Amino acid sequence: MVDLGDKRKLVHFLISSCELLNKCKNEDEKVAVSNYIANLYYSIESVLNIKFIEKKKNNNIFGNRRNYRKITKKLDCYYYNMLDSFFQFKSFSKDYFQQILVEVENDLQSVNDGIYYTFSNLSKDDFFDIFYQFMRFIHLDKLLDYYWNNNLIYSVFYSNNQNDLGYTLFNPINKESSIYITDFSYSIHSLFVLAHEFGHIYDFSSLDQNITIFNQYYYQSFSDETYSILFERLLFRYMLNNNIHVEECRDNYLSMLLNRHDLLLRAYILSLLDNNYYLNDNYLSLSRSELANIVKDHFVTESDITDFIIHTYAFDLRSEYTYAFGDILSIFLKNQYDDLVYDFNMKRANLDIQKYLVDNRLGPTEYIKYYKDELKLIKK
Repeated sequence: MVDLGDKRKLVHFLISSCELLNKCKNEDEKVAVSNYIANLYYSIESVLNIKFIEKKKNNNIFGNRRNYRKITKKLDCYYYNMLDSFFQFKSFSKDYFQQILVEVENDLQSVNDGIYYTFSNLSKDDFFDIFYQFMRFIHLDKLLDYYWNNNLIYSVFYSNNQNDLGYTLFNPINKESSIYITDFSYSIHSLFVLAHEFGHIYDFSSLDQNITIFNQYYYQSFSDETYSILFERLLFRYMLNNNIHVEECRDNYLSMLLNRHDLLLRAYILSLLDNNYYLNDNYLSLSRSELANIVKDHFVTESDITDFIIHTYAFDLRSEYTYAFGDILSIFLKNQYDDLVYDFNMKRANLDIQKYLVDNRLGPTEYIKYYKDELKLIKK
């Protein structure tokens, strides 16, 4: 029987990664390893429900202020590259998001109004058997065996973002990796979260091994949520086709669709701001009411969008855009699989999303068609 994460391994990962940091050959490697260590500290705190001394953490990660400045300077470079890409296709993405939101809003709401949510736990055996058979179906059972047999799946007590259902840590230098599920339970919900995180594992482990390529993908692209959301879609279809807890599967997948819809709306809201709001992260200093006042004229019902913005936990440009385009790209990879996946795999670290969508004739109309087909599968 599979048990959840071996806590001793987290400590081993921390020690080995701190040692590895001293052997990094260049700034790209230092950025990747130091970020991994920082996230590993956070994960150990969450898994064990403890707190490290902040100064000790920073000393282990950066050593001194000079190293800290070098690493942050490199991260700033990635950030501004990401901004340049965003500015180049902001107008395209705004129009793309708007067409989708206008067309799917009523259909999504009508499905949601007819759903009676049911959430219950499975037995431990059923949970692992369902997920193993799914991973076997997509020919990744050996990948799953590695994480289960080495106890690299953890339940965490809390997340630094209330919208985070889980996350994956991957060290691109020594390939250490682990999966974290917030408030893990043997439920259909956790099955979908686990599928999402294994999408990341597959994605990172199959990426070009060049550290610069990895960092570009991890820090400045808008496509690194594509495989994770694709795995959610694959699990949903697998469970329906095999008549596995169908009603609860539909309920849970609809919940994830609603969450992704909110993320798409948040990305659209950010696309409405002038470019100067993104210089020096000025948009982050806007209050919720200030942001609502800036964008409300773009919506039919001002009160609804104001209420949505005020109750949004946080706005983050890269997060909203990666989830929005992860949803868009994944629905095309799911429905037009072979050629698109090959093309995506070859280009994903530095993917020009606008060119990719336009060249492959993947417009909002095509997305809406596939999306509405998916909604039909949820209706009872």
